[in-house]
Amino acid sequence: MGAWGRGSFDNDDALDWLGELTVSDDVNPIVGAFDAVERSGNEYLEAPEAAAGLAAAEVVAAARGRPAPILPTSVQEFLAKQPRIDRRLAERARRVVGQVGRASELADLYTEAGTAGEWRELVKNLEDRLTQTLGM
Repeated sequence: MGAWGRGSFDNDDALDWLGELTVSDDVNPIVGAFDAVERSGNEYLEAPEAAAGLAAAEVVAAARGRPAPILPTSVQEFLAKQPRIDRRLAERARRVVGQVGRASELADLYTEAGTAGEWRELVKNLEDRLTQTLGM
């Protein structure tokens, strides 16, 4: 995985997924990203699926009024044409973020790079923003 930062969109896998989202006119890419993470169950979650899951969760958080401080223009454009994202999808997003943060190749890669603490703070921030969208 090529990464240049710790943010949810700061890696090649997330940007590949974002390319799918920007040509879509519905939430299917978001659902697909969450499905891939959830399918892994207790098995090791590979970096591409983990990165796409986090990116999709960022889109959900932004759609529900809790965007990251820096959001790609393509996400903003998608959100401008996309209907509201429902609570059920926000609940899935929160679970996916928790799963990626607990055990994934992505987490291991940031640990190996010596930036796991900073990355985990960003993941926790995303999880907190999603929790806020749910009124919890």
